[in-house]
Amino acid sequence: MKELVNPPTNRNDTVLPLPLEVRCPSWAVDAACSGNPGPMEYQ
Repeated sequence: MKELVNPPTNRNDTVLPLPLEVRCPSWAVDAACSGNPGPMEYQ
């Protein structure tokens, strides 16, 4: 992947493309379990 692209317009979540510096294999998790967005996402 050489360039960043936006998610499709039918997506309602906050998924963003990863920066080019992030290489596979990499994991990203959303650990908040109190709704979206949860308080943990702001810490």
